[in-house]
Amino acid sequence: MGQIDLGTTDARVSGRALARCLPVAAGAYLVLVVLMTVVTALGAPDGDTVVRQLADLARDDTVYRWGFFLASLLPATVVPLMVVVALGVAAPAQGEGVTVACLCGWAGTALVAAYAPLSAAAYASQYTVFDWLLQRDLVAAAPWYFNNSLGAPCTFDLLAYAIWGLGVAIIAWPLLGRSGALRWLSWTLAASGVLSMLAFGLHALESSLTSPVSLVSGVLTVPFAIAAIVYARGLLRSAR
Repeated sequence: MGQIDLGTTDARVSGRALARCLPVAAGAYLVLVVLMTVVTALGAPDGDTVVRQLADLARDDTVYRWGFFLASLLPATVVPLMVVVALGVAAPAQGEGVTVACLCGWAGTALVAAYAPLSAAAYASQYTVFDWLLQRDLVAAAPWYFNNSLGAPCTFDLLAYAIWGLGVAIIAWPLLGRSGALRWLSWTLAASGVLSMLAFGLHALESSLTSPVSLVSGVLTVPFAIAAIVYARGLLRSAR
């Protein structure tokens, strides 16, 4: 399955620790993604234009705000998961010392850490600045509406995910040639990262493909997290 060599006692201890941390990190991410998706869908405003959606939200945006509250917590689960994958899975896969995977892991996690505050702020703006403006001036609220493709929150979020995309692509690169669960983990992560960067480029070009490409990028993180859990289960069996 392309796992860490668990032939020594230290390696077995390390394998057990990773086998416990990885599914917790991946599971927390999956649970939050499901909750966020459900609540966000329930809170989606009616209307086929930004103006009509704003008018609908002005009447009641409670569920909408809860959806973005959950979304703003997403980086808090993404960063630990990427750190565990980069430094617990990718780096040890090439052995001890300064390896390509180790350097990629540190570089990738630095970029993922940079994405977190930008993305969290973009989501949090929907239940802070946007909500305040929504109750007072719909015209002023429009540039702060997340689903307004020309607005600041959408642009900053896509930028954040482009930074994240570069980071995870770097993390995944040393693992692309591995087998088993690591193959699925690395390829889905790399594909998600590349699509995130592509989505930001399409946004800059004002392309209608921005939203579907960004959506596919997000969806790909689900099989990635599942593959991480499967890999951890394999580690646990090997460590016994």
